[in-house]
Amino acid sequence: MTAMTTDAADGTAGTSDRLDPVYLRSRRYLVAGSAFAYLGMGLGTTITTLYLTLLLHVPISVVALYLSAAGVAAVLLSPAAGRLADRVGPRPVYLVLIFFQVIGRTALVLMHDRTALGCALALTTAGFPAMITARAALIAVIGGTRRNALAALSRAASNLAYALGAAVAGGVLALGTVNAYRAALAASAVLALAACLLSARIPRPAHLAAVDMASVPRPERRRALANPAFVLVTATSGCILMLYDDMLIFALPLWTTHHTRAPAWICAVALTANPFAIAALQIAVSRRINGVRRAGRATLAAACLMSAACIGYAATTHLSAVPASLLLLGVALLLTGAEVLQTAGAIVLGYDLAPPDRQGDYQGVYGSGYALIACFSPLLLSVVMAHPPTGWAILAVVLTVVGCAVPLLARRAAANIAVAPSGPTTA
Repeated sequence: MTAMTTDAADGTAGTSDRLDPVYLRSRRYLVAGSAFAYLGMGLGTTITTLYLTLLLHVPISVVALYLSAAGVAAVLLSPAAGRLADRVGPRPVYLVLIFFQVIGRTALVLMHDRTALGCALALTTAGFPAMITARAALIAVIGGTRRNALAALSRAASNLAYALGAAVAGGVLALGTVNAYRAALAASAVLALAACLLSARIPRPAHLAAVDMASVPRPERRRALANPAFVLVTATSGCILMLYDDMLIFALPLWTTHHTRAPAWICAVALTANPFAIAALQIAVSRRINGVRRAGRATLAAACLMSAACIGYAATTHLSAVPASLLLLGVALLLTGAEVLQTAGAIVLGYDLAPPDRQGDYQGVYGSGYALIACFSPLLLSVVMAHPPTGWAILAVVLTVVGCAVPLLARRAAANIAVAPSGPTTA
């Protein structure tokens, strides 16, 4: 991908990458910028809807409408950002999308008109998946053979930062004043600006040699949306199996409070521990998962853990407080394990199933899967929770079937695309 290449077969791979000052500087500013961006997200996202509905008295239906519109826009914006990253380079696209976060969060503090506030909320919500797409394409360029490890490192740092931001937001919620909310939103905008400035210090990647299209196999030339095998991998691994996020964040609090005898504070324990566990485990797990075959197996394992979590949810209904609490903590642990495995597999599949000259396009389509499931997962899980235990049982079967399909679909996609090697996985 770049001048920072190594021979992955001779056991010395990665030495030049580790010692290359350009790579080290790129990694430092990329990870730092991601951490500041997610710190601001953890702080701002946690309080934004409450700020709008409780303090500015914007109707919940209006906020939900803007969030739904933003979710649909994110599905379209993410692939567009990926294609633009391929055309002009991922670095400028990434910086522009971070700056959009600065604008949106600043507007939330300064604006008072409901339409302007809704647009600001939609801008930050819709732009975030596109920003992640551009970052993934940037990682592919600056990471070279170490792209998987760099993505895992960035993911771990981002989760830790998000958890810290959410913890600070908890203090803001405890204060509950307009000034506290606005100060937190202003801090979120400043953190996004810091992320933009840090990311701007990433060295410009060396210009990639133009690809001789006459020498490129025809399947490799196709755009992601014109590649049925990759679209199927996206629909399964990149969409349906991304349900673990809302199974924890959305379903756990509602299920605990409405369907079990467990105390509500169990949810706080689980949701606080989750990002710290991911930060601790993601890099170590990702080191062991390289190549499409292992990524498919990791995704299948994640699906099995999610299915087990569904059974755990269903089993808590008639338990007393203590057993239900322990089982819910076990469910949270299963979903955390699923997230770590699914993320490690998704990093490999997203990169290794993409042609070298279309990383942005393929990352954008793969990222749109998460944006799509985010639009519908609350409704889906609401239906599941409304029909216990049958709903959880059906969902467990669906997740298992989809998980079993991923290794086969991934191998088929790899056979249809010239696969770029993952290389070693040490950041």
